[in-house]
Amino acid sequence: MAAYRYLQWPHVWGNETVASKILHFFNISLFIIWDIDMQIAYRKSSGPQGYLVFLIEMQYHIEEVISDFKQLSFPDGVAEFLSQQLGYREVRPLTKFIDDYNWITITKKWPKHPPNWILNLYGSD
Repeated sequence: MAAYRYLQWPHVWGNETVASKILHFFNISLFIIWDIDMQIAYRKSSGPQGYLVFLIEMQYHIEEVISDFKQLSFPDGVAEFLSQQLGYREVRPLTKFIDDYNWITITKKWPKHPPNWILNLYGSD
């Protein structure tokens, strides 16, 4: 977490969000962006240690998603399926989907209802 610590003021312009974005840019499959709203929502402290705890929790959520997806017996992997459903030309890593989910649901506080294709995965009416 030395890199995270170094990327914060006074070494570099920015704050914790900027530090997480830079790390995410350098390794999208490992680092997930966070902001103050996410820190509050996940009840994480600020700083490098809080960010590390956040990343560990996000890893747990990714493992949980993979497990749930396997139970549904889809032929493709989770990232492939989500990329296809969301219309991406290339497969995006699960860390990016977690990042997008956090930003949409926590920072932007939308949507009010999940897309129908998500509900259809579980046979909901």
